[in-house]
Amino acid sequence: MVPDAMAFRPAIPILPFLLAAACAAPAAPIDRLWADLEAEAGRSKPLADPDAARDAAIAARAERARSIADAGDLRTGRDHFRAAVVLVESNSPADWDLAANLGRKASEMGEPLGLRVAAEAIDKDLVHQGRPQRFGTQFVWDARNQKWRLYPMDPATTDTERAAMGVPTYAELIQAEVVTNARAGRKP
Repeated sequence: MVPDAMAFRPAIPILPFLLAAACAAPAAPIDRLWADLEAEAGRSKPLADPDAARDAAIAARAERARSIADAGDLRTGRDHFRAAVVLVESNSPADWDLAANLGRKASEMGEPLGLRVAAEAIDKDLVHQGRPQRFGTQFVWDARNQKWRLYPMDPATTDTERAAMGVPTYAELIQAEVVTNARAGRKP
C-alpha cells in the first residue's frame, strides 16, 4: 500500500533503473548460482554449523551446478572455478570429485584459484574417508578441547606440493589454526 504522502508524487520513470539492474544482473546460470552463494555467505555467521535450510540450499545449488556442467554451459576458467566452489560446499563425494575436476580445468584455462578449490575437494573427500588430508584445507571442531584443529595431514605431502595447489605451507596452516581459534573465541 502506498502511503498518502506518496500518492500525489509524480511517477518516477523506472525504465532506466530497470535497464541498469538488468545489465548488472548475472547473465550466465553459474553467475546466478555464484551470486546466491555470495549472498548466503554474507548472511551466515562465520564458523557456524549449517542448519537444515542452509543444507537444503547447498544441495540445491550443487544439483544446479551439476546440471550446468552436464549441459556444457561452463565456458571460461571463471565459470569452471565458480561451479567447483559451489560443488565443494556439497556433502556429496561425487560432487567433490566433479569439483576437483572442474578446479583443474579452471586452472588449465587460466583461473589462478582453480587448483586451490581442487585441493579443497580432494582433502574433503579424504577427510570423509577418515584418511589424512594432503593439502591442509580442512579444519575440524575438537569438542573435547573446545577448539578448531587442522585435520591430520599426510606427512608425505610437501610444502612445494601445497604451494603448487595454491595452499599455504604447513607452518602457515598451523598459524591459521591459532588465528581461527582466537577469532572464534574457542566456540564452534
